[in-house]
Amino acid sequence: VTERPSTKQPVSYAYGNNYSADGVATDGTHLYAQFFWPAGSLFDLATAVYDIGHPGLPIRTIVGTGCTVSFSGGALGYGLAISKKYLFEGCVDAGGSAGGVFVYDSTKNGPQAPIVELPGGDAGVAIGP
Repeated sequence: VTERPSTKQPVSYAYGNNYSADGVATDGTHLYAQFFWPAGSLFDLATAVYDIGHPGLPIRTIVGTGCTVSFSGGALGYGLAISKKYLFEGCVDAGGSAGGVFVYDSTKNGPQAPIVELPGGDAGVAIGP
């Protein structure tokens, strides 16, 4: 993930050795970026949380245990949104043909079960006013 301000050099936010996924969101203070988290013989969908004012490594990682696929195939995330303290994570392989949206506490670090699963999420996730 690279920020390109008009008058400064590019700023990098580092994932490490994991695979990125299809979701980036911000709440104005933090940058949230999805990636695949190895979990034994599976991948979980995780979100790295960065401090926008201090680029570099994540300040915490939310490992959502609701959206999981095997190493041999499957689709994980397709969209990410943040509202208040909640992280909304789209999951293609959840909830049947329409996918699912898993909701997590964005203030916590490490693995966590979803607070709730909502229908939809196959075509992305967005929060409106």
